Amino acid sequence: MKTQKVHAGESHHTRLVGFSDLQGRDALQVTLRGDWCYVAHLPGNRLNSLTGQSEDNGTTILNVSQPKHPIIVAHIPGASGANCRAVQVVESYHDGNDYLIRIMKQKQLGIFRSLRSLTGPIQYTCLVLPEHPPGP
Repeated sequence: MKTQKVHAGESHHTRLVGFSDLQGRDALQVTLRGDWCYVAHLPGNRLNSLTGQSEDNGTTILNVSQPKHPIIVAHIPGASGANCRAVQVVESYHDGNDYLIRIMKQKQLGIFRSLRSLTGPIQYTCLVLPEHPPGP
């Protein structure tokens, strides 16, 4: 593994505990919730080693209960060429369930949202994902 020079000001009170290659996907935003890490990705397409399928970059879910050894447990593909620019996990005060909210931007289609109910950290159900996201 190639190491990068780290400047003292950038690593103040920080240390590397674990590492994941994220299946070669570039990360944009990271959200932690309990033992789970949700990572939003920049546009691209990579092989998902869990499914053996080539998938458009979207959101990767990792089990970080053992921080030294994070494990990729799922990848939710994004739209082709989309920048999955934000990912959040929120708890609904109405039903107590957790929801994964993803905001994606695609040049031709503009900005659109994806809302998924998390019935467990790995299982999810898509609630809203427009077939034809609104234009700019």
